[in-house]
Amino acid sequence: MNLNMATQQVQAEFTDMGAGETDGSVGALLESASVYSAIGIGTVFSVLVFISLLIACFKFIHKWESGASVKAEPVKTPAPGAPAAAASAELSGDAELVAVITAAIAAYEGTSSNGLVVRSIRRVQGSVRR
Repeated sequence: MNLNMATQQVQAEFTDMGAGETDGSVGALLESASVYSAIGIGTVFSVLVFISLLIACFKFIHKWESGASVKAEPVKTPAPGAPAAAASAELSGDAELVAVITAAIAAYEGTSSNGLVVRSIRRVQGSVRR
């Protein structure tokens, strides 16, 4: 008999808890609506935080991928008898030579030298040095 009374008591408590939602009063409806709204807004913001953290990790992923691709590519070494690299390093420091070449290109094209940029100067193979 004791077990039967305890079961009835538990069932009565559950029905009392559910009575607040099923009575249809305005207060009960507002309470349940606010709970559901809070759960929905919390879910949306947690997903937004997750997406922003994922986007923030992209820079680390890019560094990891570029590091892996650099290791996979062989290192290119210049040929031992290549004087072009030394000549371009020597000539690129000469500002007067860059100015003369820029003016010559502008005169050849018939335009102003304002839009021209000389990025490197290299000697072409087979050209005669005077």
